Amino acid sequence: MKLVRFLMKLNNETVSIELKNGTVVHGTITGVDISMNTHLKTVKLTVKGKNPVTLDHLSVRGNNIRYYILPDSLNLETLLVEETPRVKPKKPTAASGYVNTYVVARYELVVYRRYKKKKKMGMKPAKQAIFVFGALAFGWLAIEMAFKPFLDKARSAADKSDPARDPDDDGDSADHAEKDLPTESDALVSDENPATV
Repeated sequence: MKLVRFLMKLNNETVSIELKNGTVVHGTITGVDISMNTHLKTVKLTVKGKNPVTLDHLSVRGNNIRYYILPDSLNLETLLVEETPRVKPKKPTAASGYVNTYVVARYELVVYRRYKKKKKMGMKPAKQAIFVFGALAFGWLAIEMAFKPFLDKARSAADKSDPARDPDDDGDSADHAEKDLPTESDALVSDENPATV
């Protein structure tokens, strides 16, 4: 038997209750609820180190109670006997429409795993390769379009930083193009070395 069930049977018994803060409450129990909240009448409340106070009614919160002091005349043997023994309710059988939830959950899990397995095996390796290639191409195009100005600047900076490149070559070809002068590659074409057009 739970303590609270025992205390619920103490209606109209005069008890003393000591609280966790040292206060002593003496009175007659009118009721105890499931949270061990105790309701008393004709109460004498003695706060630790102060004079007692008399009250008509008082309710004490269950989690503030340290212990109960029961009267000596209380017959504990009759109070501790459970009036109605607890009977576990019978589970309904399959014939009455009851379905074991564990079995249902297990079945659903097996079905889900089979579905996922089929879904994984559904794509063949060649199809996967095409899919991956297409995703990579799309990603590359998206990056090219989104960052085009930055990529152009980076590429031109990379071209200018090439150690095999002569920076003077860029200026000469631009000057020759503006003035319609022959460039170095045009100079290679001469009478001795005719170029085929």
